Amino acid sequence: MKQKYIKPTGMVAFIAYMQMFAPLSIDLYLPALPKMAEVFSASEFLVNLTLAGFFLVFAVGIILFGPLADKYGRRKVLLAAPYIATCPSRPSSTSMNSTSRRRRIASIMP
Repeated sequence: MKQKYIKPTGMVAFIAYMQMFAPLSIDLYLPALPKMAEVFSASEFLVNLTLAGFFLVFAVGIILFGPLADKYGRRKVLLAAPYIATCPSRPSSTSMNSTSRRRRIASIMP
């Protein structure tokens, strides 16, 4: 079946981008682990649990999205996956804690 919206080269680029997500995330995350433990005053064990959680969620995602791709088609699942992944972070990105409030007020005041 021929794609109407995404050309074959675009689909290959999108799949390649999605395959690069996990290794890139790990490469960016691992060097920050010691600093995260220091900033959050957490033990190394607790900080390492976040890495284990990442791998667990990534594995469950593969197990979940594989059958969905078989049932609904890869295109629909590939286009919906980034949306589903970013939706939980929306509330935290738009919330304002006291520090960000002070920074915004300070940037407005002369």
